[in-house]
Amino acid sequence: MDLGKSSNDLLGKDFPFAGFNLEAKTKAPSGVSFKVGGSRAVGSDLINGDIEAKWLERKHGLTVTQTWTTANVLRSQVELENTIAKGLKVDLATSLFPEKGTKSALLNAAYKQSGFHTRGALDLFKGPTFTADTVFGRDGFLVGAEAAYNVTEGNVTRYAAAVGYNAPEYAITLHGLNNLKTFSASYYHRVSADVEAGAKAIYDSKSTHSGVALEVGAKAYLDAAAFVKAKINNSGVIALGYTQSLRPGVKAAFGLALDTQKLNEVSPVGPSHKGLEQVMPARSVSPPPFKRVRLTQSPVASFTNGHMPQALQPLSLSILGVEPLDEFIKEIADFIHHMIANRPDLAGSVEVEAKIGVLRDKQNGQRIGLPVLVESILAPDSFDCRFESNMSVHQHKHYNSLLNNLMTTSAQPGHPSSQLKYSHLHLVDSFYASDGRDKVRVTRDEPTGNVTACVRKIRLGDLNIYSPKRPADWRISVNLEVPTQHPLGSPTHTRRKDRMSYAHEEFAIDLTKVTSTTTPNAPAQILYELELEIARPEVLLATAATRGDVNLPEHERNAFDELIRAFVNNARILVRNSSDGWQ
Repeated sequence: MDLGKSSNDLLGKDFPFAGFNLEAKTKAPSGVSFKVGGSRAVGSDLINGDIEAKWLERKHGLTVTQTWTTANVLRSQVELENTIAKGLKVDLATSLFPEKGTKSALLNAAYKQSGFHTRGALDLFKGPTFTADTVFGRDGFLVGAEAAYNVTEGNVTRYAAAVGYNAPEYAITLHGLNNLKTFSASYYHRVSADVEAGAKAIYDSKSTHSGVALEVGAKAYLDAAAFVKAKINNSGVIALGYTQSLRPGVKAAFGLALDTQKLNEVSPVGPSHKGLEQVMPARSVSPPPFKRVRLTQSPVASFTNGHMPQALQPLSLSILGVEPLDEFIKEIADFIHHMIANRPDLAGSVEVEAKIGVLRDKQNGQRIGLPVLVESILAPDSFDCRFESNMSVHQHKHYNSLLNNLMTTSAQPGHPSSQLKYSHLHLVDSFYASDGRDKVRVTRDEPTGNVTACVRKIRLGDLNIYSPKRPADWRISVNLEVPTQHPLGSPTHTRRKDRMSYAHEEFAIDLTKVTSTTTPNAPAQILYELELEIARPEVLLATAATRGDVNLPEHERNAFDELIRAFVNNARILVRNSSDGWQ
């Protein structure tokens, strides 16, 4: 059983703000049922859909489900319930992505008895990884735990615990999640036959935002066919929902969310409710200033009338009093989010990096020249060019000196940014051929010889940025690194990396001297590279999953855009501090 389910359902369901959904179901006399569904997230032009067929054989507890999605993913599920043993349900869920040749298989089992409920899942192609959870109950008291174990690596990758108490009229639950780094407390209360209430508080010890996120809500039945829901969180977002059953099998739901902290702001796109494109938020949750102070005196005021110049009045941010949307950062955020949302259904870490280099014409090898005056994003496949990330020894020393000085000054009191941390790594990458075009990379720590990574790197997409006023350009790449077993045979080539790594908040800046060899007798090729990377893939995925969700506090639903904003700012600073003579 799911501890805290009552409060989660009360605060999470029947608030249709994430997008628009349509679902149609039919059932044949033979017992085969069909379902067609479609959805579009708010702020996205992409419509996702799927068609599903389900066959149920009640006598033997067998269910077979087949699904085909608009992303060309084929899913199959076979379930057996109460066939092997009473209270035991076993199912196998598989998926196939033909375009990428990727697949997944998840074997699940659940066993339920009075006072005891346990589940287990084995991801056959990820690790493999085994996940299990168990809940014990007696006299209303509940205790549960969950753990995930990577069979190949032989370690526990995730664990959580929970305790709770269920009574006929109320329920209380405490959770320790994310390896006991995130804690939540919730309660649910059935006040009467027609009224329910609940609340939830969450504290994340690793969050950069201090404090506890709090949310409280209620549900009231108007009659047997309709109910209303309302909730508010400590960021001032009020959410309302109304659900009406029109006839058996048909219902309509409507929702509205209001950010009470922005109700008095003038917006160029309408009121502050979900579903409208908004200005990317500042780090502060307070509204931006409507005017900026100018010089106290006009530098061009005339003295011909014999009077002193008058003070200038502050200027409004715009005719609507708001800051226009930064489309450059939003375009990059949308690109990265799209790559994450449409990545292959494989277990792996998403890597987002920005490399500093030069965009060169494939025909003449010269740096491209475009009729633009400022930094510009190139449309994918719009220009026949290649990206070279190699820099000269002089530029390598220039960046090394710049970053070392910044590391020193960032440690001084009063510095406006967080302190940089430094590490010097010596790594060796060995590349092996695989069944597909993506090679397997085995990374070892050179001093110890220990394997630190064994992955197949799948490139999801690139975005080139041309900087006409700077000596260098840059490229953003999104990749999927899929863990795999150590390959057999000899590597096709190796790369020895002398890396100076600078860590700053959620980012890593790597300045690397690369010595590349293809064969034992071939001369080594030496390259110098600079790249910026989002350091924690789990933070990237977590913030991407909650992007724009007004059911969450403002800092959570805007966390992805804030992460990408800082990522782009750091990349821009590195490019703008590049020295002349880029090779």
